[in-house]
Parts: sequence; structure tokens; C-alpha cells
Amino acid sequence: MSRNLAHFLTAILMMVVISFAFLFPELGAVALIMGVLCVGSVMLADGDVEIVRETGTTSLHEGDDYVVTYTIRSRGFYGLVIVEDITGRFGVFIRPGIRKVVRRRKMDRFGRYEDFTASVKIRDLFGFREERRELRGPGYVKVHPQWYRMERLRFVPRRTKALMGDIPSRYKGHGFDFHSLREYVTGDDARRINWKASARHQRLIVNETMQDRVGDVVIVVDLRELGVKELAVNEVYDAMIRAAASLANQLLKGRNRVGMVVAKTTLSWAYGGFGRHHFYRILNLLGGVDEPGESELSFEHVSTLILKGFTASHFIMIAPRIDWEMEVQIARLVARGCYGTVILPLIPGDDRASRLYNAIRTIPAEELSKHVEVKYWPINTPIERALIQ
Repeated sequence: MSRNLAHFLTAILMMVVISFAFLFPELGAVALIMGVLCVGSVMLADGDVEIVRETGTTSLHEGDDYVVTYTIRSRGFYGLVIVEDITGRFGVFIRPGIRKVVRRRKMDRFGRYEDFTASVKIRDLFGFREERRELRGPGYVKVHPQWYRMERLRFVPRRTKALMGDIPSRYKGHGFDFHSLREYVTGDDARRINWKASARHQRLIVNETMQDRVGDVVIVVDLRELGVKELAVNEVYDAMIRAAASLANQLLKGRNRVGMVVAKTTLSWAYGGFGRHHFYRILNLLGGVDEPGESELSFEHVSTLILKGFTASHFIMIAPRIDWEMEVQIARLVARGCYGTVILPLIPGDDRASRLYNAIRTIPAEELSKHVEVKYWPINTPIERALIQ
């Protein structure tokens, strides 16, 4: 017997006793009605309830809905089911049969969300029967950062490798694009013979093709200097993550090999790769970065990782602040043959705080422009606009 039922029966018994003791029949009638309701509620609550929780995909993009479906099967039970989970708290009245409840939560921001165990409370109308259950979820939900198309931006790497990719220059060699015809020499691949041209010239002629070249790029997202006391820290943080995702998408569309390094309290990275699968590996890396905060990580660790862990000929760094140590390490990368582009996010606005914030960041970049290409990017504008200027 539940505590609520015991209290209810005690109240009915006291009302009956008072009714007989003081000859108050109206109170006895009320007690009788309450007793009937009590018996009816107990009888309606005498049944079994089965609840199944199903989740949709756990890999989402910003703006997508996370969908959770509850299938509730009642066998003779009338009452309430109250659920609290990642989508919020809700209650539903059930009766014998099957009922489905679909819950949605709009994922407005990238990151990793814990899908905690759903807490379920089953109770009848008067609360005589109360049962608690826990339904396990998938563990976590990954929300990938949003990226933007950069149709006008064409990345041309300064140094290339002999693989498929955007082409700053063409070289004769094994490739796919036709370049010219020449006479067959001993050792040429027979599959390259142009039989029509050979018949026309009465000698063997082979096709000369052009060798495609690939840019090997690493994108560096430097979040070390983005402290919690910075002006508009969350806006800058979100803009940098989305800009990195947009750059990776555009570079991979150009068939370049792209790597990613994220510097925060620790270093996280994804080695260079190609294709859509690698792009989602980068999105998982960006979406799993922890929130802004102070870091004591040295930029020397970043430059050492790029030199020893990547074969990049071009690095693109998004950094909210440039200091003396970063200048030294960027000069080190350039001396080792890397070409660099540094993107500085700026706060839009004409107020004094915004102007001071931007000045502190742009003044050191003037010296840095001697070694690498520096781009200033107001975060309220598309990053593509800053790169093509």
C-alpha cells in the first residue's frame, strides 16, 4: 500500500467516525463517495505499463531536431506518465492500449550533449500508485558546427604535391587531362596509344596527359588566448569554429589534403585526409572542443606538431590574438618552407570597448605580415569576404 493510499483511507475512516460520533450524516455521505472513488482508482491502477524509448540519429548539425519517441503500452492501467529527459519534462494521460509520444529538441549550437537517462514516473489519478523507472539513452548527442559555402573562394596552394587537387600549375605526367600528342618511344604504356592519330600519321602516337597537383593544408584554430573575461568571447569562439569548418569544407571540395589542429588547454588534431568521411572527422573534432577558458599551452607545441606530424606546405591559422611567441613560431614555420595565412577575427561595433579590442589585435599583426599573409575578419561578415579581399 502506498503512502498516499494509506493517508486517504485514514482520512475516510476519521470522517466516518466523526459522522457517527456527532450525528453528521452529510460527512458520512462524503466519506462514502470518497471511498467509492478510492476503490475505483485502485482498480483502474491495477495494470501493467511498458515504455520503450527510441532515439533518432545522434549525429546532427546545428539547427536540426533531436527526436525521441516513446511507445507506451498500457495493459489495464489508467493514469499519468511523467517523463523528464534531454527534451524537457512532459506528462501524458494513458489508458489501455498503445500510445506514441514524439518529442523534439532543436539543437541551436554545436557541441557534445549528454543524453542522460530518462526519468519516468507512473502514477494513477489520485497518486495511490507511484512507480519510478529509468530509461537509458545513447549516452551523448554530437552536434556538428554549421559551415558555409564559399563559392567565390578558390584556394591555390603555393606549393603542391603530385596528387589530385586544385591546380596552380600543370605538369606533364600521369594524369587524367589531355595535354598533347607525341611519337611513341620504347617503354611507353600501350594504353596511352592514340590509335586514330597513329593511323592518320602512319606511326605510333601516344597521348601526353597533365599531372594534377594537390595542396597539403593544415588549419589551425587557436583558442588559447580566448579567455572567459574577453569581450564577446562566446560570439568569437562560435565564429572561429564555424569558419574552420567552412574552410575545411571548401578545401576538401577542391580535392586538397586537409588537416586540422585545435589548440586549447590541450592539443587536438586530425591528420591530413581527403573526402567526405574526413570532413566529418574534422567536424567531430571541432564539435568536441571544450568551452572557452584560459590556457597555459605554448604555441611552440602547435608549431612542433605541424612540422613533425604533418607534411603541410600551407597553414591557415585562425587566432584571436597574436603575441611575440607566436611571431617567433610562425617565422619558424615559414623558415621550414611553409606558406602561411593568418586570419584575425574582429569584433564589429564602433563603441570604445570594441575599438580597443580590435586595436590590441591588429597592431601586432602588422609585424607578422612580413612573414605571412594576414587577413582581418569582422565576425559579423562571411569569412569568404575577408579572404578574397
